[in-house]
Amino acid sequence: MNECEQIKQVWKQEYDEAAEAAAKTERSGNYYQAAELWKKAKEKALNLSQKEWCKRRYQYCISWASRREK
Repeated sequence: MNECEQIKQVWKQEYDEAAEAAAKTERSGNYYQAAELWKKAKEKALNLSQKEWCKRRYQYCISWASRREK
């Protein structure tokens, strides 16, 4: 594996870990914290599809967080 492939593998692992943490937090019902984790996962996304997914999950969590505060 060359250096470029190694770097890409590290980035993929970082995204996977960030997205998994966000999803786990979302499933637990802590929507505000999940939204923040989805924002961080978006920063680590490797492609537009992942970025869009994180953006939509972020919006969903913010929506639910604001509903639960009322």
